[in-house]
Amino acid sequence: MSRKRNNNDLYICVKRIKNTLKIIFYFNLVFLILNFIISCNLIIAIQMIASLILILGNFINDFFIFPRAEQRNLERNMEDSFSISFGDDSIEGYYDNNFPPSLQKFIANSFENIFYTKRILNYSFARICFRLIIYIIIFIVSIILIIYLNVNNGLKIFFSIIQILFSGQYILGVVKSILYKYQIDTLYKTFLKEYKAESSRDYALLGYAIEYEVLKSSLKVMLDSKIYEEKKEDIEKDWVEEKELIFK
Repeated sequence: MSRKRNNNDLYICVKRIKNTLKIIFYFNLVFLILNFIISCNLIIAIQMIASLILILGNFINDFFIFPRAEQRNLERNMEDSFSISFGDDSIEGYYDNNFPPSLQKFIANSFENIFYTKRILNYSFARICFRLIIYIIIFIVSIILIIYLNVNNGLKIFFSIIQILFSGQYILGVVKSILYKYQIDTLYKTFLKEYKAESSRDYALLGYAIEYEVLKSSLKVMLDSKIYEEKKEDIEKDWVEEKELIFK
């Protein structure tokens, strides 16, 4: 069973930039350590360039490329929900419910998004915690290099601080993933409770659907596509059972 398609094509550029910046970050950490061992202007120049790329890359990805991908993702949901078109790259067979084009279909599509997001985050949680430990170690190592080694070069101090700041940024990114998981869990339970209520109100459900979109856009958390591919059949099977209980 592998019917559901995905929106990974929208995030290819986002993922490539994130992966490239992560590689640059680790290389910069290596150069940071080398800079304390040997004094070399070339290493300082490389660190300067790497730090600039990290700053600009994260800024462009977070404020331009990722929001555009999120916008198109929402547009695809609306295209499927209301039988309208915003672009030429629409996909069919993404959402799995039998509602005709309507507000109810938009709500059902959004609940399906929340369900999939919740399950992927649950499967990813161990890896997220592992990354948090790694980044904390890097953060602490960066601080130790400044405090306990003989630092008498202003540029060495500067790039040590830059490395610490970016270590902190990656730690913050993982913390946001953990926060996102718990917020999605809460939203899923609230959405489900309202959906099952006899006096269920469309405007309340629409509010939860909008809250989901706001969470995604504000926290800018990328789901692990490898986890999704590994667990795809299990998640789809669980969704079939879930929707049969809810969309009676």
